[in-house]
Amino acid sequence: MQNIFERESRYFSYLKQDLPAHEQASFFTRDYRLQATNPVHGITAPAADRAELNAQIKAAFKAVAAEQGGNPILMGAIPFDTSKPSSLFVYKNHEKHLHGLGGDDHQYNSVVKPIDIEKIVRVIDESAFHQSVEAALKSITCGELEKVVLSQAQYLQFKTEPDTDLLLQHLRGRNPSAYVFSVPVDSESAFLGASPELLLSKRNKQVVSNPLAGSIPRSQDSEVDLAKSTALKKSEKDNYEHRFVVDSIAQQIARHCVELTVSEYPHVLATNTMLHLSSTVKGYLRSDAPDALNIALDLHPTPAICGTPTDVAKDFILQNEGYDRGLYTGLVGWMDAEGNGDWAVSIRCGLLTKRRLNVFAGAGVVVGSDPKAEWIETESKLKTLMNIFSFQ
Repeated sequence: MQNIFERESRYFSYLKQDLPAHEQASFFTRDYRLQATNPVHGITAPAADRAELNAQIKAAFKAVAAEQGGNPILMGAIPFDTSKPSSLFVYKNHEKHLHGLGGDDHQYNSVVKPIDIEKIVRVIDESAFHQSVEAALKSITCGELEKVVLSQAQYLQFKTEPDTDLLLQHLRGRNPSAYVFSVPVDSESAFLGASPELLLSKRNKQVVSNPLAGSIPRSQDSEVDLAKSTALKKSEKDNYEHRFVVDSIAQQIARHCVELTVSEYPHVLATNTMLHLSSTVKGYLRSDAPDALNIALDLHPTPAICGTPTDVAKDFILQNEGYDRGLYTGLVGWMDAEGNGDWAVSIRCGLLTKRRLNVFAGAGVVVGSDPKAEWIETESKLKTLMNIFSFQ
């Protein structure tokens, strides 16, 4: 298996004894912007060890609460493979500003200043991706899998180190409805992106999830997009894929709820590069329900970014995909000391390390999938990040 985190091998073994070079983490939605400053506690316990992870988080919040003048928050990311270290920090202070309601109405600049690209290197080329899809289809035909999500990766090498804040601004400008984020990973790296998919939002007793599955690339023509949207709604293959995800998430959230509602039919969600089938799952939590992060971890990995059955699909990915995903298709977001927060699925994202940006994109493979069409889908999804540079 290729490890595109060769310099970032520290990313997996790195125990954050040192605090990150970037002292600010950011998370934006269509409704608010949240910025955290002054990281004081790094949390590395793998999410697979839930007891240790929760103990580290509890201890960090308690330590900050013992100080005066703090407004602590947990922000960061969990990797796809939860046996790997988490990348979370508790920040001493944070500010949250609403858009529109007398809060933050700042319009982010979507005009890109040129960033010189030295080279673009494919980690997974088209032929290797096709082989993985063909292998997945054989497993599906044999009844071992119902669905598996396979991805490709590439990296960009810049001539000079780009400004993380400027990249975040460009992402926000081009993706105003997405969950846009930039969170430090270690003293040299930051994880940033513009995810369209909400894994879990918790506000007191109310929880919401917005699963996406079943996708088609957008065009530059509104009439063509309308026709594509209609076709996507009628697509047996895409609706089949979508139902996997919705049923799985609803089943997991229902364990913690006294009430649950699920969209009867999906609608089409449009991003700047893709059209997705989208559903909403809403619940009202029991009094003994866990916090936002723990409910989100109950959902992770969803069939939307892994497959069905989950354990078999995850093993297939780890054995056949050809590289280590790292934080891609994990979860990214925040949680406050009361257990409320928002966690997005970490897609349309990249890991920035000085002059290098690793980027990723995947597609769901089910009965009827075509390797070429799935490759085209991944290429379109990559454009969310690639479009912020002048060459694209």
